Amino acid sequence: MNGLEERVAALEQWQKETNNNIAAIQELLNTNDRITSVTPVTMSGNTVGYTISFLNSDPITLYNGEKGEAGDTPQIGLTQDDAGDWYWTLNGELMRDANGDPIRANGEDGKDGQDGADGDDGAPGPAGPQGKPGTSAPTPQIKLGKEVTGTIADGGTKDDDAWYLSVDGGATWYRVSGSDGTAGDAFFTQAPETNEEEGTVTFYLSDGKSFTVPLFRDYVYDKETNTYTVHSAAGLQAWAVAARSAAEDGKDVNCILANDIDMTGQVWETIAQSNNYYKGTIDGAGHTISNLQITDSSCGIVDTNQGTIKNLTIVNPTISGSFYTGVIAACNKGTIENCHIIGGTVNCSGGQGGGGITSLNDKKIIACSSSATVSNTYTSGGIAGTNNGQITACYVTGTVTGDKDTGAIAGRTSISQITACYWSGETAAGIGSASGGADNAEATQVTDEVTWETAMEAMNTALATAGYGYKWVENTNAETKETHPLIVEEITR
Repeated sequence: MNGLEERVAALEQWQKETNNNIAAIQELLNTNDRITSVTPVTMSGNTVGYTISFLNSDPITLYNGEKGEAGDTPQIGLTQDDAGDWYWTLNGELMRDANGDPIRANGEDGKDGQDGADGDDGAPGPAGPQGKPGTSAPTPQIKLGKEVTGTIADGGTKDDDAWYLSVDGGATWYRVSGSDGTAGDAFFTQAPETNEEEGTVTFYLSDGKSFTVPLFRDYVYDKETNTYTVHSAAGLQAWAVAARSAAEDGKDVNCILANDIDMTGQVWETIAQSNNYYKGTIDGAGHTISNLQITDSSCGIVDTNQGTIKNLTIVNPTISGSFYTGVIAACNKGTIENCHIIGGTVNCSGGQGGGGITSLNDKKIIACSSSATVSNTYTSGGIAGTNNGQITACYVTGTVTGDKDTGAIAGRTSISQITACYWSGETAAGIGSASGGADNAEATQVTDEVTWETAMEAMNTALATAGYGYKWVENTNAETKETHPLIVEEITR
């Protein structure tokens, strides 16, 4: 009797660990998250499993199991088809649902939405809605007959000491073994293998297959493209150190954001000062940098941009300078496109002036917006303090104040172009002063007569005419709509 009780306890432990592993492996195969650590789980001095921690999701634990004695305990495994999809196996054969279809261990992708219909004017309609999220794969369950409460398939009689499998959430159960056997084969042949250089963790299954999950790192550097792909605040600072060093040698290091980044508690040192212009590419890839703090003489993520900064949103920045002062760049001699400032403050205590995007624009600013509060003892502008280049299809909802030339879009503009730009709020003028190019300055205040819908149409016409490929759409987010009524939804080029 004592032996039987120990055997039942072992079977129950096997069942618990197997069901846990089934769910955990399914989560690993479905995850879009990144692993932050793999920690051994020990019992009586032996490693019995591994706890996998993620960047955004709850941790999971995988148990090794152990090779059992000869018996009839079901062996759960995985197999991969030629298309790369994973399927559950039982005793080496594919598990199948009630319809006879193999059971996927990883979910299926959702289908794309339909394209929008053409507009009345013949222009392409808006893109269709996104496809619904992919269908989660069913999670098989293993139970002893005495625990089964659903229907026994094929009209069979339940055996309390047999193993049963359900692939429909416990509604129907299939007998998969007799009452003999103890613990089943381990799911894994070895410990998960971490490859720091490639940024992966690989899991090796008992049937010889393996699968790989991304490993979280602060950044990944690609030597061939000279690009940092950044995942964290520490990674962003690491890129900045490399970019400053490269700028001293007249070189540039590119940056792509892979996550939203919070810079709380960190002070940013402006990149490439003292006429060492930044000529690389910074691609926010639709992500945000929050709580950016810069206190410097010339302020911005970079000092003078001669490259491209795009697809980036800065939330709640605190920028304080005494000369050229902006959020994205102190001075722009390159291209800034699809960049947005949400809230925060930009203050310049003197010198050349302050701007929400940049203090001085000598080239191109395209499809940008700002709701920051900009103040200055000299020239102030919501997009650019001084504009000597092109500003196309931008808007401002933040308050702009200054002791000299002050405008919601630009404090001062010379022989240049400001095309289809709009502002709302208490700032008195769209452009503080214009010389030589006043006829090319299109800055319009949004009022009861001039709506944001009107502004959106005009800005999109300007973008299409110039061939920039950006499109403004209505912001449907109730929390941000008041200060950012329009957002850039798609890039077609």
